[in-house]
Amino acid sequence: MCKKILWLIFFTCNLLLAETNSTLKLEDAMKTEVLHQKVAAIDETIQNNLWYKRYGNYLSYQKLIEELSTVDAELKKVKTAKDKVSVEKRERLTSKQESLEKQIELLQEFKNSPFSKIIESTDLETYPKITNPLAIISALSYIKKNQTR
Repeated sequence: MCKKILWLIFFTCNLLLAETNSTLKLEDAMKTEVLHQKVAAIDETIQNNLWYKRYGNYLSYQKLIEELSTVDAELKKVKTAKDKVSVEKRERLTSKQESLEKQIELLQEFKNSPFSKIIESTDLETYPKITNPLAIISALSYIKKNQTR
C-alpha cells in the first residue's frame, strides 16, 4: 500500500514538472518569435538606409576583387595549354575577367570603407585669442565654423 502511494506521488510530481517544462518552452518560443519579429522590422527599416547601401556596395567591390584574383590565377594555369578544352576555358575566363574588371571600375568609388570619411578627424585652425571685447565676434565665428564641420 505504501509503495502504491509513493508511486502515485512520484507520478503526480512528474506530471507537474512536465507541465512546468512545457509552459517554460512555450514562453521561450513566444519570446523568440517576438525577437524574430523585431529583427525583421529592423531589417525592413534599414533596407532604405544610405549607409547600408554604401556598405553593401563596399562588400560587393571586395567580393569582385577576390573573384578577379581567382579568375586571374585560373587563367595563368590555362594560358599555356593548347588543347581545345583549354582554349575554350581560356576564352571563357578572359571574358569573365573583362566583365569583372568593368564591374570593379563601376564600383571604384567604394574601394575604401564607407565609414572612413566619418571617423577622419580634421585639423582645426588656431583659435583666435581674445584680447578685447570686440574679438568675441571672431571667436563666435570660429566656433560656428567648427560646428558646421
